[in-house]
Amino acid sequence: NGRSEIFTARPDGSEAQVVVTMPDGDAVGPRWSPDGRSIAFVHVPNGIDRQSPVVAATGIVYVLEVDSGRISRVSK
Repeated sequence: NGRSEIFTARPDGSEAQVVVTMPDGDAVGPRWSPDGRSIAFVHVPNGIDRQSPVVAATGIVYVLEVDSGRISRVSK
């Protein structure tokens, strides 16, 4: 369906919840910030193979502020 989600959960897998839903492509490479307050990820639009070297040129970097749920685009 072209939709991708990022979840958070406790270390034992409980309390899983969706924190990001990208309806038009893949959300890949999620990484926590050192302070644990945000998650950075790359959005790869539909039609781009996420294994392709083109991802570096077409992927868009976003940062999610976990507490507020605010998502900010940080790349062009």
